Amino acid sequence: FSGAVYTGGRGIDIQPQHTTVTNILTLQRNHDVSAGPLVLDGIQQQLLSVHLDGQALSSADYQLTDTHLAIGKTPDTFELRIVSTCQPQHN
Repeated sequence: FSGAVYTGGRGIDIQPQHTTVTNILTLQRNHDVSAGPLVLDGIQQQLLSVHLDGQALSSADYQLTDTHLAIGKTPDTFELRIVSTCQPQHN
């Protein structure tokens, strides 16, 4: 996936034991490059939820590793909302 980020939003909830981060991105696919999955980097995070255009994705809709989140099927333009937690005191 290659494209542009048009808008973004972020919410951060800092608690003594963990921090919850909500990221909201509006993305548009770049048709000048070959199609592929959307791959986002991230380490030392626990994924809580992924929503594509307001619809919750199940774990069958994406691949999650220790370092990446990959979403295979996305529309040309969409909003992506990801909620995760991390423990900054351990970074």
